[in-house]
Amino acid sequence: VSVEVKLLPWKRCQAEALNGTVDGILPLFQSAEREAYLAFSKPTFNQTSTFWHSTAKYPGGIAWDGEFASLAHLRLGMLNGSIIDQEMERLFGANQEIVRARNVKILLELLRKDRVDLIAVDDAVGRYNVVQNGWLDEISAIEPPISSKFSYFGLSKVTGADRFLDDFNDVIDDMNASGAMRALFLSTDY
Repeated sequence: VSVEVKLLPWKRCQAEALNGTVDGILPLFQSAEREAYLAFSKPTFNQTSTFWHSTAKYPGGIAWDGEFASLAHLRLGMLNGSIIDQEMERLFGANQEIVRARNVKILLELLRKDRVDLIAVDDAVGRYNVVQNGWLDEISAIEPPISSKFSYFGLSKVTGADRFLDDFNDVIDDMNASGAMRALFLSTDY
């Protein structure tokens, strides 16, 4: 099987998986809605979502006790179509509209320009974008993480790619047993 990897905006990625334009997507979380058109692999890794802030605006950082209510007065930015934590979105949305953007780089720019106080994104994606853009001195993650959930491959039922599910699961098992999966996600080679 040959594979072509396409990087797409998240909403488009989901739409193309739904209509059968692509054979699968990753990483993603399981949901009943997605199970209608995708077959899910075994878990691939534990995906962590994190708040990020501007160190210029908050040079001492932002202390967070893990309770969303303590930060909900701040302006939050998120990716279009992303779902990190429904309670978080409810609390922030009750105070003011959550700012949505089509990619993480735009969200980080919104932080730098003081258009939002926090962004909530996947930790690895946030780190990658901060490093790639040279913003390590400008943007920082807040501990503890917002959430940590297992992520999966989703193979299209529409295109028939779900017939490879057992093969995917065998490779995931092999990569976990050898430590290759963990090494991939711990890599700092961007």
